[in-house]
Amino acid sequence: MNLLSITTDRRLFEEDSNVRRRVLGYSKYFDRMDIIVFTRKNLKLGSDNLKLAENIFIYPTNSSLKLFYIYDAFRIIKKVIHNSNLVASNSIITAQDPFETGLVGVLIKFFYRFPLHVQVHTDLMHRYFRQSSLLNRLRFFMAKFILRYADRVRAVSERIKKSIGRFSKNIDVLPIKTEIFDNLGEGAQKPFPFTLLAVCRLEKEKNIGAVFKVIKNLKEKNIGLCLVGDGSQKSNLEKMAKNMGISDKVIFTGWKNNLAPYYKMADVFISASLYEGYGISTVEAAYSGKPLILSETGTAREIFRENESAFICDAKDLTCFTQGILKIYRDKNLAENMGQSAKIIAHRHLSSKDNYFRDYADSIIRTANNLELPKK
Repeated sequence: MNLLSITTDRRLFEEDSNVRRRVLGYSKYFDRMDIIVFTRKNLKLGSDNLKLAENIFIYPTNSSLKLFYIYDAFRIIKKVIHNSNLVASNSIITAQDPFETGLVGVLIKFFYRFPLHVQVHTDLMHRYFRQSSLLNRLRFFMAKFILRYADRVRAVSERIKKSIGRFSKNIDVLPIKTEIFDNLGEGAQKPFPFTLLAVCRLEKEKNIGAVFKVIKNLKEKNIGLCLVGDGSQKSNLEKMAKNMGISDKVIFTGWKNNLAPYYKMADVFISASLYEGYGISTVEAAYSGKPLILSETGTAREIFRENESAFICDAKDLTCFTQGILKIYRDKNLAENMGQSAKIIAHRHLSSKDNYFRDYADSIIRTANNLELPKK
């Protein structure tokens, strides 16, 4: 079976990224994988496809504007279909989301009759998703249309499956592949005596500003935040920390491919996301034995026990986050017990690498059995 994949994840172009390793793991289940990545021309990722392995080819759209992502992706896929003699009987298309990449998938299904597999990584039915921006409001309505056209859907949590169940009958639940750190090795240098760790993309939905407010309101001088990640909001967040007078309590490390040293050194893992699909870094931190302070998103309540392995708060309840931090800061036994509880739960939750790759491929390949052709 041949797979056409549409994604926005530019980490595929990074040699040692987790995303690239996952793709290599999937490849043994497909005859050929062609992956189209939404990219801007100014990123200078090259004009030709990248041959990652004998059966894996990656194509940047190199769009001059984001507005042209859909057109450019469709144009590239048409060329791949023609040059590789792909047909609906031996090919499937998977879209990373039910938004812009999903719209490209619907177009390919309409014109070429390819079975369409759509993945849902974010909690698009969450009220904070729709309230966060006009674009997300538009994406919400777009998703309802695209999910109805999908022949099969992969959701990253049971919570998401339940929320979109009215739009699709064929939904598989498969979390995101999580890195397993059986040996954390040596920890990163600890920036504060008591270090909060946040690992995330620096985007508005991650609600980092709320964590900054919590840090500012804490009277304890020993507590600080180590922020691992990168994104469009980095410069704004650096300015925010400076304006709030907490630059000495916040460390920006940028993105790190090897997160084990940071999980090792942290005292607490914190996530205040407004909405989340799964929360891969949360599960990684739990597997590393860290107590968790989480917003009520993603798999927070689905996986972890409140007040045993995690303190769970509404994303905008700063008092709840503050109280959670102080409880762990003041009680070492509580911190140890919560960390061990989180670790046990994470161990039970995670599947083996081989099983994960097989389940991912199975969800896609089964799409052909659910083919429902749209009327022209």
